[in-house]
Amino acid sequence: MKKTLIFFIVACSLAFTTSAAAANYLGVKGGIFFPAAGGLNDGYNIELAYGLNTSYLHPNSAVEIGLGYYNADRRRTELSVIPVTATFIINSDPGGPFNLYGGAGVGAYFSDLEVNNVDDSDVNLGLNFVGGFDFPMSPNLSLGPELKYVVAGKHNGVRVGGLFLNLGLKLRF
Repeated sequence: MKKTLIFFIVACSLAFTTSAAAANYLGVKGGIFFPAAGGLNDGYNIELAYGLNTSYLHPNSAVEIGLGYYNADRRRTELSVIPVTATFIINSDPGGPFNLYGGAGVGAYFSDLEVNNVDDSDVNLGLNFVGGFDFPMSPNLSLGPELKYVVAGKHNGVRVGGLFLNLGLKLRF
């Protein structure tokens, strides 16, 4: 697990440093996590995102690199996950009165499951599907809701993915 975590940290660091010239936005998102695992209560999540302009692939596209944290629990069970994701995003009209976007991507989900004070860690690969709106607040700042669905494996029988309802803030540069 430690080797896999180190690999993903290095890979994300390289993506951040080598692609800085093509950067399109920095974002922060937060909201509610509705776990796919039966029996867990709704939780919360937060995510930092770095959007890379990929207009050479599609005129209104970006690749979003994300690093986050989400959590859900119930009684003596707690699931905590650190997702490291890459998502291909298509925007409807980034310069219009609002921007509708959607996309899909892959990720590594570093999970920690605590049951009756026994802690266990695991890594699951998964897919994510995202859609949302951005409402410009200024030429470089936007705010908007986002819906994300994560399909990932199980950690000791507990599904790691679920549905996310977020509010995001993006700074374009």
